[in-house]
Amino acid sequence: MKGGSPQLGALPGQVGPFGPYGAEARDPGDMEIEVLVVPDCPHRQLAEERLRQALDAAGLPGAGVATRVVAD
Repeated sequence: MKGGSPQLGALPGQVGPFGPYGAEARDPGDMEIEVLVVPDCPHRQLAEERLRQALDAAGLPGAGVATRVVAD
């Protein structure tokens, strides 16, 4: 099965369909996350803050985050 999520029971160092699992496989310089919001979204700032907190907690403080407003 293809997918970006590690399978249950996957151990660091094991190789999945997209490369090795585990902390050593993380390269935040290659990661870009895009937050899509509607115009005047009242939750934009909260979503951005929580995403940044989650990335920090996951050990990915350097991951790139961009916000894009989608109107249609």
